[in-house]
Amino acid sequence: MKLLIIDDDPGLRDSLVRLLEFDGHDVQAEGSPIDALRVAAHEPFDLIFCDVQMPDLTGPDFLRRYKSAGGGALVIMMSAYSDEDAAIQAMEWGAYDYLAKPFRPDQLALTIRQAEERELLRNQLATLEAELEQRKSGEYAGVGAEIDHTPRTLDDYERQHIAEVLRHHRGNRTHASRELGIARTTLIKKIKGYHLNA
Repeated sequence: MKLLIIDDDPGLRDSLVRLLEFDGHDVQAEGSPIDALRVAAHEPFDLIFCDVQMPDLTGPDFLRRYKSAGGGALVIMMSAYSDEDAAIQAMEWGAYDYLAKPFRPDQLALTIRQAEERELLRNQLATLEAELEQRKSGEYAGVGAEIDHTPRTLDDYERQHIAEVLRHHRGNRTHASRELGIARTTLIKKIKGYHLNA
């Protein structure tokens, strides 16, 4: 994956670059979110790690500007504040996930793997939607009634999957978050966002 690291701490930036490049990723790092916005305007990234507190522009401000400019990468916020409210707030800003500093290399690797899986699902969904459009336009025959129950968006797929996992674990959020491979706080945010009963 092509990754962008945004943090005003040079030591953390260098450590993340070395770690992620060792794992085979194409990594670029910026100490200023304003410089990062300029870079992201010309280069596509798959995933962006952005610190919440920086002197010239906050992480949430970077995220809003990046998204409003049409940026398509998943953005993960990083912060020394590890409380659940901060994680939920980051999701409300539009972040894909939230990492509390300091985090372990295996936490970082897991977050990236989850993002890769989401992007794979997004691509699969785009293919499915294209097929459905072709069928609707008559290029394919024999459309089954079950298509009416096919989830139409990536969020629909995710909502359905989370609901199934929660049912399997009888609403236990800790066990469900482990199976889903996401932080418990992320799961709680998604449950609220999807209005799931759990």
